[in-house]
Amino acid sequence: MTKKTMIWLLFPLILILLLISLFFLPTPKKIDSKSQTIEISAEEFAKTLNMKYDETEKHLFIDFISFKNGDKIIINDTIDSLTYQPSLNITTVEFNVNTHTYSGELIKSITFNFEGRITDEFKRGDPVKITFTIKHVSFTQKNWSYDVEVYEENWDQDFYVNHFFTQILPRSSISK
Repeated sequence: MTKKTMIWLLFPLILILLLISLFFLPTPKKIDSKSQTIEISAEEFAKTLNMKYDETEKHLFIDFISFKNGDKIIINDTIDSLTYQPSLNITTVEFNVNTHTYSGELIKSITFNFEGRITDEFKRGDPVKITFTIKHVSFTQKNWSYDVEVYEENWDQDFYVNHFFTQILPRSSISK
């Protein structure tokens, strides 16, 4: 079989893979330096998660592949569950996504934490908007190196490290 024949045989496969990536992967990162506002579902947001956790090297890498530092993200979705955690005075809002992240992990849900108790205002089944800004941070703490994209609002490095990568968004970040 000649090289030319092999190329023509592989061309349809490459074309199909390209089309699949255009329709099923999140929007690729923009090269320009301007921040943008992006509205997506919780599932679409989960698909952008690229995470590498290396216990041997003591390194955590988290990147949202479709966004850059300063991008404003608006999640439009329906709440699947809410749980108030009095010990931290936060409410965890959960969205069922049942999808694969960019880095290949299957995740059933994605959660966002908010200051205070919001269970009187929000209920399961409520459509909501969650708004936050992507921030890139790199630091070393407790012999671990972190290269992560986080939510700029209420960023607290110590809390993040001491509470297993938990972030708390301000109450104003969620609305109906």
